[in-house]
Amino acid sequence: GSLVLTLSDTLAQNANGSTGSAITGNHNHLVNASLPLVIKAKDDDSGLNALLHYDILDMLPRRYFHIDSSTGAIKTIMFLDHEKIPFFSFHVKVTDLGKPRLTSELTAEVRINITDVNDCAPTFTQNEYNVTLLLPTYANVAVLQVNATDEDSSENSTLRYDIIEGNRDGVFAIDATTGIITTRDVESIGTSYRLAVRVSDGKFAKVAQVNVNVETSENSGLIFQRPTYEGSIMENSTKISTVAVVNVLGSTLNEHIEFSILNPTDMFQIGLTSGAIQTTGRKFDREVRDNYELIVEARSQQPDREKPRVAHVIVNVTILDINDNCPMFVNLPYYAVVSVDDPRGSVITKVHALDLDSFENGEVRYEMKRGHGELFKVDRKTGEVTLKQTLEGHNRDYELLISAYDGGITPCSTDVTVHVKISRNPSGFSGTQSNNIVSAPVVEVMLLSVVLFYPSNPYPAGLLG
Repeated sequence: GSLVLTLSDTLAQNANGSTGSAITGNHNHLVNASLPLVIKAKDDDSGLNALLHYDILDMLPRRYFHIDSSTGAIKTIMFLDHEKIPFFSFHVKVTDLGKPRLTSELTAEVRINITDVNDCAPTFTQNEYNVTLLLPTYANVAVLQVNATDEDSSENSTLRYDIIEGNRDGVFAIDATTGIITTRDVESIGTSYRLAVRVSDGKFAKVAQVNVNVETSENSGLIFQRPTYEGSIMENSTKISTVAVVNVLGSTLNEHIEFSILNPTDMFQIGLTSGAIQTTGRKFDREVRDNYELIVEARSQQPDREKPRVAHVIVNVTILDINDNCPMFVNLPYYAVVSVDDPRGSVITKVHALDLDSFENGEVRYEMKRGHGELFKVDRKTGEVTLKQTLEGHNRDYELLISAYDGGITPCSTDVTVHVKISRNPSGFSGTQSNNIVSAPVVEVMLLSVVLFYPSNPYPAGLLG
C-alpha cells in the first residue's frame, strides 16, 4: 500500500504540506492553542503493515524536540532560548512497519517560532560613569547619558531609568526613557555626587554608579560676541534652516573651538566648529510651544591648560505663527427665547469663539451667514445678537447661521446655528426681561460653616463660612 502524510485536526495544513506553530521560551512542551503539535499519516494497509513510525530528519532540531515515533506528537526536550534560536524549521518522515518497509514520498515541514519572554536582565554599557560638571551652569543642562541594553525582544525590553540614591537636594533629574541626566536645581549644587542609577525592564533591574565632579571654570577670556542671540522659525515648517550663528571672541590663532547645545533637544542641532544652529526637520507647533531657550557652550581644550576654556550663551528661538487654526465656538449650543414685546436693539444672546493663533491670525469677527437679516443682526466684534425690529406678529421659530472668521490673510471660518424661539410673554414680564437665555451651566453651591473648639478654650477659635 501507499503512505499519505496528513496533519492532525488540531492544525491547519498549508498547500505545501508544511505546518507552523509557536512555543513560548522556557516551556518544556509544545503548545498550539493548548493542544500538542501532532503529525498524522495514514496507510491503506491493515495490521502490522498499517503501523507507522515517525522520525525527525534534521540533526539540530533533534537536540531540542522529540517526536513520538508512534503517535507523531512533538514535544520539547531541551531549554529553548529565543535570544539564541528564535526559529526552527525541520522535516519529519514517516515509514510503515511492514515488510518491506515503505516510506512516504513526502516529508512534513514543521516550522516553530520561539516566542520571547522577559528572561534577560538589562545591563549598563559601563558599570561606572565619571563626568565633570563646570560651573557656572544652567537648569536643564545635560550632564551625562547612561546607556543600557536588553537581549530580550523590543516588546520585552522597554527600559526605564531612575536615580535611586545620592541625589542630594534633587539637584539632578534623569529622563526615564533616554537616560540623560540633567541639572535641575543649580543653586544647590555641591562639589561632588555619587549617583546610583537604576535601569529596569519591569521585571529585572541593574544599578550603575555615576560620579559627578563639580568644578568652577576659570575666567579664560573666551566670551561670545553677543550676550544673547535671537532667532525665529515658522511653525509647521519641516525645512532644515539656520536660525542663528554664534561666534566667540578671545580665541587664539588656530585654536580649536567646539560648539554644543547643552540642554537636550531633538528640534535643533549646532555645527561642531561653525556655531551655526539649524533645525532638524521636525515640525514646530506654536500652539504647543512658542519659544525654545537653547544653552550653547563653546569649549577649547588646549594642551598647555589643565582645564578647558569655556563660554556659555543663551539663544532664544521664537516659533512664528501661521494661520493653522480656525475659530472654535464655546458654550454650545446657542438658544434664545425672545418675547414679541422686546424692543428693537435688545440683545437676545451672544456667541463667542476662540482662536489659538496669535495676533491677526487669532482675532475673531462674526457675521450672519444666513437667516432673516431683516429681523436680527450680529455685532462683528462682540458676537452679540440683537433685534433689528420688534417681533410683533411673528409666531414662528428661527435658525440663524453665524460664522466666526479669523484675521489671517486667507481667513479661516467656522459656522454655528443659533436657535431662536418666539414667546408670547408667558412669564408675565415685559420688555427684555422676558429673554430666557442661559449661557453657562448653573453651579449649585452649598455653604458650610465650621466652628472649631479647643478643650482648653470653650469659645470658638474660628469661623469658616
